[in-house]
Amino acid sequence: TIHGVHQHVQATFNMRGCHWQYQFLKAVWNKKHTILNVGTGSEKTLAFYIPALFAAPGQILIVVTALNVLAAQNVAQLEAAGIPAIYIMQDITDGKYTVVIASPEQLVKWGGGFENLFKDLTFRTRILSVAFNKGHCITQWGSFRPEYSEISRLQYLLPETSFAFALAMFSLLILDEIKKSFGLATGNFVHIHWPNDRPNVHIGVQKIEHMLDSYCNLVFLVSDDWKEGDDNPCKFVAFFDNINEAVGAGTFLHQRLPLEHHNKILWFHSNITKKFKAEAFKKLRTGEIWGLCATDSFRMGVDLPNITFIVQWCTKCDLITLWQRLGHGAQNRRLDTFGLIFVENKYLESEEK
Repeated sequence: TIHGVHQHVQATFNMRGCHWQYQFLKAVWNKKHTILNVGTGSEKTLAFYIPALFAAPGQILIVVTALNVLAAQNVAQLEAAGIPAIYIMQDITDGKYTVVIASPEQLVKWGGGFENLFKDLTFRTRILSVAFNKGHCITQWGSFRPEYSEISRLQYLLPETSFAFALAMFSLLILDEIKKSFGLATGNFVHIHWPNDRPNVHIGVQKIEHMLDSYCNLVFLVSDDWKEGDDNPCKFVAFFDNINEAVGAGTFLHQRLPLEHHNKILWFHSNITKKFKAEAFKKLRTGEIWGLCATDSFRMGVDLPNITFIVQWCTKCDLITLWQRLGHGAQNRRLDTFGLIFVENKYLESEEK
């Protein structure tokens, strides 16, 4: 019953499940493909793991994730809840692990461990579902992660298996491309949609008053003449659409701090090491650092409950990306966050007049 599922989820994960998460559980049990179109911070990942609570011995749920940081975070959450999980491909044939988290590179490697397992009908029948976290990567990341361009061949390797695709916001184009790639048609998939409303995210637009490469508009993130003993700045993430801007803004903010506190604000982008990303994520969560100047690499791997400021520097990204970035603020719904979008003069109507 729904009541029994609710009690089990509450006892295991110490959080209240949502109706749409139970809809997903029902879809998995009915072997239906599923599109999860629910807002940032709505616990999409939890929905993936609820079926694992009711899995029979030996059954497996495969979750496909783009980043190691996110995979490690998910494994830790599952182990804390008492659900056996693993990320790195090891021997999973003995049924020891209920959740297997894998990268697209691992799943579609020609002649790799997964491909050999998928040839075994007995193993395939043990798979509950294959769930794609950050489903838009399938259509948008193929140029630099070519395995995403090949990932749809899983439907032929696993013809008995249902697939799930999750993202906070799907454009119609992304939806159509995923449907086409995986052969989803009316009647063989469930589309679960939940609103993206985030009343605790307060959005404002600010004109860029200074030279773009000076980053002087960001002075509010670190108060003037900050010194040891003053209140720490509010926790923030400032998003930039290229690495040079992220590093430039971080350097500017360093100049507003004593030298020994420069490590309190870091930049976060695709060229830094996996180890550094994991450490930066952990330090931001614990409050050891105050903020990050980040590219989209941060958005793809992070689930933090208490970021006070989300800054978008210029609006070069699309609306879906912008809303997902803003949605990373205060994922704890009891807290408020402020999303500040900095725009150039030429985009403001008052300036045009």
